[in-house]
Amino acid sequence: MTGEIGREWIEHDFDPPTREVAQGHPWLLIVDGHSSHFTQEFLEYVKDHDIHVLCLPPHTTHTLQSGFYANPSSAQPTNLQ
Repeated sequence: MTGEIGREWIEHDFDPPTREVAQGHPWLLIVDGHSSHFTQEFLEYVKDHDIHVLCLPPHTTHTLQSGFYANPSSAQPTNLQ
C-alpha cells in the first residue's frame, strides 16, 4: 500500500462511515506501523478531521487487533463528560 492509497483509504473508506457514528466527537483509528499510515498527507488529513491515530507496536497486530475490533456501524459513541 502506498501513501497515496493510504490517504485515499482514510478519506473515502474510513472517514465517511465512521464520522456519522462519532457524532461530532474526535474518534480513534488504530493502525499498524505501515509507512502508508504516516505520510504527510495522511497525517494532515487526520489532524484536519479530528481523527486520533494510535499505532500498535511492530509485530503485535495479529495478537492485539481482535481486542480492538469494532464494527463502525454498530459502535456507540461514549459520552466522556
